[in-house]
Amino acid sequence: MKKTGTNIVAAVAVLILVLFLSGTVWAKEDSGLGKREKVVLHKANKAMQNQDLQKARKIVRDFLKDSSGDVSGRLFLFLGYTWYQEENSARAREAYKRGLEHAPGNKELHRNYAVACYRTGKFEPAGKHFEQAYQLSKAQEQGPDYKLLYRAGTAFYQDQDYSTAKGVLQRLLSEAENMESDWLKLLTRIHFNLKEWKEAEQIVNMLLDQDPLNRDYWKMLSQCNIRQSDHAAAATNLEIAYCIQKPDDPSGWEQLSNLYMYLNAPVEAAKCLQRSFFGEVSAKEYEKLAEIYYKALRLDQALKYMDKALDKEETEDRYLKKGNYLYENRDFAKAIDAFRRSADLSPDSGRAHLLKGFAACEIDKWELAKRSFEKAGEFEDCSSSAKSGLAFVTDILRAKRATTDETSLVAARE
Repeated sequence: MKKTGTNIVAAVAVLILVLFLSGTVWAKEDSGLGKREKVVLHKANKAMQNQDLQKARKIVRDFLKDSSGDVSGRLFLFLGYTWYQEENSARAREAYKRGLEHAPGNKELHRNYAVACYRTGKFEPAGKHFEQAYQLSKAQEQGPDYKLLYRAGTAFYQDQDYSTAKGVLQRLLSEAENMESDWLKLLTRIHFNLKEWKEAEQIVNMLLDQDPLNRDYWKMLSQCNIRQSDHAAAATNLEIAYCIQKPDDPSGWEQLSNLYMYLNAPVEAAKCLQRSFFGEVSAKEYEKLAEIYYKALRLDQALKYMDKALDKEETEDRYLKKGNYLYENRDFAKAIDAFRRSADLSPDSGRAHLLKGFAACEIDKWELAKRSFEKAGEFEDCSSSAKSGLAFVTDILRAKRATTDETSLVAARE
């Protein structure tokens, strides 16, 4: 038997308990009961009222043992009820199954047998007998009991037979006059499991028609959008959800931030990420926010939050990123300092030396640039770029020396 899945809407996970007939009704119902059966049920019910379940069962069993031919299904309903009183669903299931052999058209036996199967993890027969109970309920004066068909869909869902569950729920929606939200939520979950995203979206929109201010429905709609690669709609619908009610935990804002980053809307992404911060903010969280602001070309904010990350924890990579931000902001002196600190923390990498050399060139610090390129050249991954940079700086320094020598010569002649 397949295990019950954990990813299931809460309204589907709990089966409504069967309401059994009270003791006095066992004997008063005439339908299908002979006179001897009435007497037996009356005696058994008295024993049950005295908390003697074993005696109550014995009275009914002795009668069944001595009887020949068909007997009323109500005797088996009573037997099953006594086992339920002792929380023995397996024995109750056996009693109802025997009852169905005698009374296959008894709706209550089908329903109770389905409940017993469900409780003991036998979801497939539970679904089938809920369906049969529903079919039998159509002939009753009060009309069809749609909850039975819903429970059938629940059982098939628990059995992970999603195709059958879908068919049952679609039948329910077509036959019932009104659609309950629990039915629609279950059908949505079924479509999710079958990866039928368009169909799931249609059902979620029906839920929203019933309750447009339900945050969880907007979140479900956003998930449908994501699965269909409509990320713009997904972001819009998720933001609507969180306008109705804040997410239960910070990860909700982070998910929305990631959606906005995918849509190349870094400013909105940054705002959402900041809203996800709760309590003590980590260095990684500040660093991620800095990177988003950098992509938004908000270099002032990128530097602000990278500094906060560095205050929490200094790393060579963060100083390298800070140096890049400063370089982009044309603050080359501070960029050089950031690259220097990165180099101090990463003796096995030449990238910080290489970038320090380029920054030094921007403010004509040629000797510093020369030393930086020479150091970067010691590392294989930077040697090619460092060689080009060093050649450029060497030419500049050679030209500067030549100019200086010429100027000195002219001055000497004068």
